[in-house]
Amino acid sequence: MPRLQERHWQFSRNVVFTDGAQFAANLLRAGVASPGDWDTTRDIGPFLQRTIERFVGDRAVKIDHAFDIGFCLGTTASSWREPEEINPQRILLTFRVANTVGWANLTPALDLLKAEHDLLPTLFYHWLRDSLSRWFRVFDVHEARWSWESWSEMRDEDEAERREHCDGDEIAYEPNERLGEPDLPKCIGTMRKGKLPDIARLTCSTQAQRLMHATERLDRISRRARCPKFDAEDREDLFPDSDPPVPVAALAFGDHDVITEFLNMELETAGQVELEPWPILKMDGTDPRSIRKAFHCANVALDTLEAAARVLSLVPGFEAMVKRNPYGV
Repeated sequence: MPRLQERHWQFSRNVVFTDGAQFAANLLRAGVASPGDWDTTRDIGPFLQRTIERFVGDRAVKIDHAFDIGFCLGTTASSWREPEEINPQRILLTFRVANTVGWANLTPALDLLKAEHDLLPTLFYHWLRDSLSRWFRVFDVHEARWSWESWSEMRDEDEAERREHCDGDEIAYEPNERLGEPDLPKCIGTMRKGKLPDIARLTCSTQAQRLMHATERLDRISRRARCPKFDAEDREDLFPDSDPPVPVAALAFGDHDVITEFLNMELETAGQVELEPWPILKMDGTDPRSIRKAFHCANVALDTLEAAARVLSLVPGFEAMVKRNPYGV
């Protein structure tokens, strides 16, 4: 992060320089790109690369401590195939999990907070989960419960078939292990509506204060813009056969709890068809206002990731992510 491949700035096979130059000029008009970068590069590809790197800036290092995200600029959100026609009016900013899903055991943080005030675990969890979910897919207890319901139905069918075979062969039937239904810890309640109490009055220790202030800040940052819905026609054109995006992170309550178990089940079967990125931010490359709006949304998404990485770094016992090289180098 960030990355930009050559094909991502080839806006037209026939008039690459015309379309690319127009987009580069519109990035400058939108206030996204720096004129100095154009003076330095004088080439569309390196100019776009510098623009993306400057846009992400120092946030990349901080985000990398907790998340493994690829941030791309291109004319397609697909990494498997090229579109039949390159449309300069459909330029995309995309976020995609590169290799590793972020993971955090929140129980130590909940134990810290509930010792100081009963309301703190609820505020902490919902601020963290809701903020990330506004922009990215998060594998939480709700997603795990949906997976558990599907798994339970298939398990019951398999167990009924096994029982029938055992009865026919006069063999003692022993049921396979049944995973418990995913649920939130009892210390996490429903988020209150209306004005919330001042967290400074609820926290006692410096550690709890830092954690809660960082989480409250994350909530504010994630609300600075609303993640736009991706057009259904564009999705059908770009992803005729695809799976949902990989979660940016899993919010667990143990080293290997049932939430982690069901995430592992999903990841074991992922990748048979292309995995969609998310979010996908569309802009009209011929319109500086559209470009400015898309980059504003991307800016909020990146700020949200950076703020979330800060929160997770304050969770007791959290270990910074170690990036895996898929090529083993």
